[in-house]
Amino acid sequence: MLISACLARGEARTSATVTAQAALTEVTLHSLLPKPSFPSSSSPTIPSSPPTHPTIPTASRSSALTSLDLLRTALSSSTNASPVDKNSAEIVRGWGLYCVAEFAEAVEVLKGCEKEAPNGGGWEGYDLTLRVLANLVEGDAHSELGNSGAALAAYKSAARVYDDAYDILTRSGGTKDDVRLRDVGERAMYAYCIASRGGEPLNSMVAHRLYLKHSSRWSPSFRTTRTLTIHNSFRSLLHASGPSKSAPEEWHADAARNNSAQEVLVRATTKLPPAGEVNAVYLAFLDSVAEGWRIGGAGRAGAAEVVEIMYNALTHTFQSQRLLRHLIHALTAKGAYEEAGKALHLYTELANKTRETDAAQVAKDARKFRQKTQAAEKGEAQGKRLELDFEKEKEAAEEEDDHDFDSDLEFVRTLTFGTRVFCKYLGKPEEGLKLARRAREIFEGSKDGTLGGEGKKVEESRIERALGVALGALTAKEADVDTRPKRHAEALRHLEAAATLDPSSWETLYHLAYQLFELRQVDAALEHARRAVELNNANRDCWHLLGLLVAAQKDFAAALQVLETALEEENTGEGTSAASSVSASGAGSPDVPVVNVFTEDGNTPSDLTEVEEGLDALELDSALSFLPSGAAKPNALEFPRDDTEELISAVQIRMTKNVVIEAMEGPDAALLDQQALFAFFSRAFEGVRDEPDTPVRSAPAASTPETTVKKASSIMGRRRSVRSTAGTPEPQTTLSPTLTVPTRAPSALSSPTQQASYSTLSLNNGGDSNGGTAVETNSRSTKLLTDLWLLSAASYRRAGKLEEARGAIQEAETLNPDDPDVWAQYALYNLAISRQDVARTSVIKALAFVPTHIPSIVILSRLYLLSNVPSQIPFAEGLLQITKREGWDIPEAWFELSRCYKETGRKEKERECLVWALQLEQSRSVRGLGCLSRLL
Repeated sequence: MLISACLARGEARTSATVTAQAALTEVTLHSLLPKPSFPSSSSPTIPSSPPTHPTIPTASRSSALTSLDLLRTALSSSTNASPVDKNSAEIVRGWGLYCVAEFAEAVEVLKGCEKEAPNGGGWEGYDLTLRVLANLVEGDAHSELGNSGAALAAYKSAARVYDDAYDILTRSGGTKDDVRLRDVGERAMYAYCIASRGGEPLNSMVAHRLYLKHSSRWSPSFRTTRTLTIHNSFRSLLHASGPSKSAPEEWHADAARNNSAQEVLVRATTKLPPAGEVNAVYLAFLDSVAEGWRIGGAGRAGAAEVVEIMYNALTHTFQSQRLLRHLIHALTAKGAYEEAGKALHLYTELANKTRETDAAQVAKDARKFRQKTQAAEKGEAQGKRLELDFEKEKEAAEEEDDHDFDSDLEFVRTLTFGTRVFCKYLGKPEEGLKLARRAREIFEGSKDGTLGGEGKKVEESRIERALGVALGALTAKEADVDTRPKRHAEALRHLEAAATLDPSSWETLYHLAYQLFELRQVDAALEHARRAVELNNANRDCWHLLGLLVAAQKDFAAALQVLETALEEENTGEGTSAASSVSASGAGSPDVPVVNVFTEDGNTPSDLTEVEEGLDALELDSALSFLPSGAAKPNALEFPRDDTEELISAVQIRMTKNVVIEAMEGPDAALLDQQALFAFFSRAFEGVRDEPDTPVRSAPAASTPETTVKKASSIMGRRRSVRSTAGTPEPQTTLSPTLTVPTRAPSALSSPTQQASYSTLSLNNGGDSNGGTAVETNSRSTKLLTDLWLLSAASYRRAGKLEEARGAIQEAETLNPDDPDVWAQYALYNLAISRQDVARTSVIKALAFVPTHIPSIVILSRLYLLSNVPSQIPFAEGLLQITKREGWDIPEAWFELSRCYKETGRKEKERECLVWALQLEQSRSVRGLGCLSRLL
């Protein structure tokens, strides 16, 4: 290093003796030192202590000591050497003392040297390198002496000086000695990173960030293993700390940068493996990326990055089961459910084929065959060496468990997760049931030992839960009168078995309570729901289910207390024992009125007002069947949940509370509470960061220009439509966040004499509501807001404020004119103002969208029966065959069917329908189970 510098300076320096002797000493040291090695490894491990510089073997130190004595003499006798030259020579001497294992003396010499980056002139590139080397060697010497604190301080100085030196060299425009500076700088920063791991994690992160900043400029072939080691080390620090509550963005940014940089490195230094081998470096990287995403919350935002990394890895891996496993979870969290389903099919097929053969043995045979082929090509001598290499390779593979086959445990967990994907998101419970049954087969035939031990019952419980929820979902989907009882019983048996195997699983208890409630076994369901809340009092959906069950026992005061406790829990985040105060006996407030479709004597109500009250309880005031929900993030990887699902869950429980308030205090009290409910939705939607999903159609524009309403628009400022004067609605803009909706002309249906077919029926104009332009929006949030307006419309109608009710329905139609709930609610409004023809047109339009829309079917059959025309009775009876399918648990449907039988003189069937309707009515809650998700 110094010889080239000495020759370059020539006569410009008067201190040739000191410089020359320093150069000769350096040459001597280099010739005697063992060559530094930077071994490569398929799986870089993080060392427990920083590697130090090598020392000269004892037998070879005499010449080094002689050279060091000469350098010391030159330094002591020199009178005209420049300060920079003398300092550089002292650094060489200190390094030499370290090389001959004189660690304490090396520390003393280096303490007296100037080790900071030079500020003025008179230096060259090698001076910068020596300043970094001085700090690094001092740290190594302290490390050898056991002074870990002093070593860390020296390494820190070495890394900082290298950072300064690099900037100085860059600003000067020169690249001289840059390779040597990089070599020493990398050693310094590497040592600093490893040594800092024993101290404060935040300080260690600073060290790692410095290394990774500089490594981004290096060639991928430069000390690849060490760079990967620092990436892994930094990642382990990130994983250990997790995102902070105060500044999670910084954590996620660090993780994303680390993922990106490490991906570039592994892609440049690895390739698609030959048959029988795996790309261990790349697979380890994929595991660490997936683990980091999980620790970061396994959210939708990070899922997109994970998906991209997994897809990129397909060029460097072959039929990787773990890649597909990670991809399945990330695609699900991202909301790409169809892709997740395809990945699940591919994963299952690949894993099944692996188990049909001894995949590990096949891989070994492939490696052995390749070795023999290479040996034949190379000749006998080289063939023997290759055979030895193969044996070493095989031993290493066995030692490192170098394979890409998922264990039985991993396979079973992925299958049970896939059951949830198919049932909850893809609407294919039959596919989910296949996966759950395959999980059971793998569990029963497991031989690799991963499904044994203390966790065996927990894993079996998960399988039983998956079987139970899949059977329940399949029963609800097919709605087959012949198979429903058997499947319901089987689903219940699996869920009860799951709860027995793992009594501490609140998720299982939630699903069990849901299934029992669906079967109208309220007391048993209440007990399990209460236990679920006790196990996890932070989960909103458990509280919601508990509140619905208490309301089903007609104890509305206790139900309101449960729901309010849940919301208080949400605000405070503190535990409570309120759940345990809910009694399974159902004793409550006897004076609270219960909405019922029957008169006191059990006869048919005589007017449409009473009919309407019963139909309102049929879930026309809220979502019917699709709104999802989830867990309070106990395991975000097993139960992924995005911002929109959180919003839906939070709003749905408040809607249930509002319905309970109306049942207790009347519609006026409910309307007052709805003001806070709308304000909450507006505020909460601000936190939704999900990307737009399915386009929702807006109603067509009139001749007026469009008006854009941003997400921040105040909902409370949009109550115009429910306070407008009769017959003269003002031009309006939609309340839907992020929607662009035309300003409306006065409604074509504002006049009671207006007649229209269902194809032209609209609250906003006389045209076709289906002709609007598509707008990008969050369709689930739009549905939720639509249901809020319908909830408000029903309360206004029951309060006798019919024009306000119509305005609220008009707001709902503006948001989603294709929603059958809108037209069912509009039918009830028209019944309230004695416009039966328009009501009939409205429900026919609702059924055009969803032929099995139960509220519309009940309304239409009621209209047929109220017509007092005998020829209409068969039409009503035909519609009410829905009781054998989707409407098997709807008391209104059975009641209307009993009327059909009464009108046709079939007394026994009439009595059976009335008894069943009464039993269903007695066990129903204020809202149906559609406001909760079947699967967390």
